[in-house]
Amino acid sequence: MPIFAFLIILSFFAYIMYKVRTIRATLPYTKLYWSSKASISLGLTMFLFGVNQLFVRITTVSVFISLLFILVGVFSAFYAFKRLKEIRSKAEAEWA
Repeated sequence: MPIFAFLIILSFFAYIMYKVRTIRATLPYTKLYWSSKASISLGLTMFLFGVNQLFVRITTVSVFISLLFILVGVFSAFYAFKRLKEIRSKAEAEWA
């Protein structure tokens, strides 16, 4: 489906953008902040890839691998979001 392909590419470019910001950051909590955003984008990429594969090909192996991608993507994004919520206030204090 073209919408999933567009969203996969968009979230992958967001991952690259946040990863570059992580590398360029010098403050410790700022690095963790951008790293968390990168992990959320990568988790979203994996989730969308798994969902897209469910629509492309329906075999037992592809469904199993798609579900694996979906689960890993959801858990990765969920834990990165939890980490982002914890770090956000400390990172904002560094910026001030």
